[in-house]
Amino acid sequence: MSDDGIKGAFDRLLKATTAQGIESVIRTVEGAHGGIWRDLGDRECNLPTVHISGNSSSSAVERITNSIDATLESQVAMRPELAACKSPRELVEKALDVPDGYLGRMESKKRENLADLLGIVVTTLDGDTRETPTIDFRDTGIGLTAAEFPFTIVSLNRTNKIKKWYLMGRFGQGGSTTYRYCKYTIIISKKKDDLNAATAFTVVRYKAPDAGERDGRYVYLVGPDMLPFQVMASDGFRPGTLVRHINFSLTKDSSYLRVYSIWEQFLFDPVLPFEYVEGREGPNKSNMRRISGSRSRLANTDYLEFSDEHEVPLRTPSDGKIIIRYWLLKPEAGVDVVRTFVDPGNPLVVTYLGQTQDVLPRNLISNECKLGYLDRHLIIQVDCENLTDEGRRKFFTSTRERITEDGHALVTEAVVRTLLEDEDLRSINESRKLELLKKSITKRNGEDASEVGRDDQQNQTRNLQGHHFFRRA
Repeated sequence: MSDDGIKGAFDRLLKATTAQGIESVIRTVEGAHGGIWRDLGDRECNLPTVHISGNSSSSAVERITNSIDATLESQVAMRPELAACKSPRELVEKALDVPDGYLGRMESKKRENLADLLGIVVTTLDGDTRETPTIDFRDTGIGLTAAEFPFTIVSLNRTNKIKKWYLMGRFGQGGSTTYRYCKYTIIISKKKDDLNAATAFTVVRYKAPDAGERDGRYVYLVGPDMLPFQVMASDGFRPGTLVRHINFSLTKDSSYLRVYSIWEQFLFDPVLPFEYVEGREGPNKSNMRRISGSRSRLANTDYLEFSDEHEVPLRTPSDGKIIIRYWLLKPEAGVDVVRTFVDPGNPLVVTYLGQTQDVLPRNLISNECKLGYLDRHLIIQVDCENLTDEGRRKFFTSTRERITEDGHALVTEAVVRTLLEDEDLRSINESRKLELLKKSITKRNGEDASEVGRDDQQNQTRNLQGHHFFRRA
């Protein structure tokens, strides 16, 4: 369906960032254009899949990985031979000249230019409250037609990525976990490299249970043909996809820098860079940061004192190997500095394709690795990209929020063994211990001297008071 009326509804939808704005458009589309609601994934019982995630931040990051995948698909569409790539790292190396597929090995200016070129942008906008901003995830990747929506972006557990080794996604459910954390989700997409492509759009929402039902379900807005609505190619929307979450519960502290740190921490070593823009009213409005992950920044920070990496075979050879990287920051790096890279209480990050899969606590460094004078400044990455299929099944759950108990035990064992054997770390730990002891002694001596001074002053005061009393007598 495409006419002036639906074009007007589309224009209003594109501008809406609050629940009231969305509901006004929905009423128009339902009343004047025959809009009805289709079950997400064509399942009446879709709530368990949508609610599989317990962390809104990691769910939001799935939208960024979807944008990265759409961009990788676009590269393959232009150069079909790239479909033979066995990993996203291999693809970005061949297609975009990223050395070995790792952004940290690019010059900073080239990384920035690549972020500008690719057009993957995350924007925070004013929602109904400051605590629940509206968040846009925009890419200029492959895009979708209305007919492709039910098999891709509003599907659940479809196998459309399972044979595409060059993509990050696998199970077709990560992005869908975001719906539980917002009031409405707008999805708009236009197919790339098709001059006649229409722009398709829909709205996803939660539908409360009907009488006699135990659970509600998630639904999306379609026309009488059971497909998302469309507007003509001349609408001005650039090819690619926009996913807008209205009133997203991302974090209690939704300040600009806090949101920025979430993207950095959860995409510790992303395959492609992206941009984060603050669109909310306030002192940071229009601020923009190009994000290439904490790993890239750690390699270039002035706070870095020492770094190393080791390829570590797992106990069972058929599981493959992991790479353990670590960065030790200088003592003057306070907790606010550490927080820009990782959660200070959980500085050990387990990643797969650069996306954080789990974190481990700081006390592992002090208690198990016996590096108690480094635990506040040591950041560790466990890179799991060299696991075999057997190893991945042993390590990961489908939620990408936690690794399994087996995986946790294997990671802990490998990290402890590696750090206990690092003589450089042990030497620095001892040096910091001695330095701290020296400062403590110096401080104590200063306090003792001050105490003696105070005693002398008090004695003099008593003597003086006694002298005055004697004279008055």
